[in-house]
Amino acid sequence: MASKEQKTMIPVRMNIESMERRGDMMPVSDSILFLEGQLETKGTGYILTYDEEVTDDGLSDRTKVTLHLSKDRVMMRREGTFSTMMAFDRHRPYEGMYETPYGSMQIHVQTRDVTSTLSNSAGLVHLEYEMSISGGDSIYRILNIRYISMDSIQNICQDMPFSMKLKDSDALPWDVEP
Repeated sequence: MASKEQKTMIPVRMNIESMERRGDMMPVSDSILFLEGQLETKGTGYILTYDEEVTDDGLSDRTKVTLHLSKDRVMMRREGTFSTMMAFDRHRPYEGMYETPYGSMQIHVQTRDVTSTLSNSAGLVHLEYEMSISGGDSIYRILNIRYISMDSIQNICQDMPFSMKLKDSDALPWDVEP
């Protein structure tokens, strides 16, 4: 009987930069999130999971985000009050549904760029895509997701001279190449 492969979850720190533009390239919103998540190796790719918490008008919403990452393709599943699944692939558009408490809406995603550098210790995922909901105006979005394993942070900090050690737990060495 074959043994079941042991899942190894690697704790990571993440930096997510999101920029949205309307069709006329006027800014809609820009945001930067600093989060903790989990990374799992899956075949030749990775699965990155994290929770986003958004507060709007005093109401808080937690969304579980799961990214299936490979060199030139990303699958994103968002599960929460607003849920969806999207595929980012330069070679084909994606049609899906956006589930809300008010009903379902059709989404259309056209990927312009998807690139990634991935490893167990650190990684970068870059997405550029246009998305429209229920045939409305398109939003152009750029998403940069950087992660670094907690072990890598600890190793970097141990190698620093004592006087240079990080004092702020949220400070991250994002320029470290995987």
